[in-house]
Amino acid sequence: MVIANTSREKVILIYFRLQELCDKYKVSRRLVARECDIRQDTFNSMCNNDVIMIRIEHIDRLCKYFNCEPGEIIKFIEEK
Repeated sequence: MVIANTSREKVILIYFRLQELCDKYKVSRRLVARECDIRQDTFNSMCNNDVIMIRIEHIDRLCKYFNCEPGEIIKFIEEK
């Protein structure tokens, strides 16, 4: 998970659901990265929820590839 804005009392966590989508559509990470023109290392980091920032154009390409909305790729979890 990506931790955002750690200076506040409440921490907002961002969870990327890319591995779930790859599993659902039975596609490899390598194929998705190649088809979406995203570096393999970058895509693997996204799948492992080990990223600090992400390009909006990557979200756009992934939404087009999986025919989905950004909310199906990214889940926001507010820690209490």
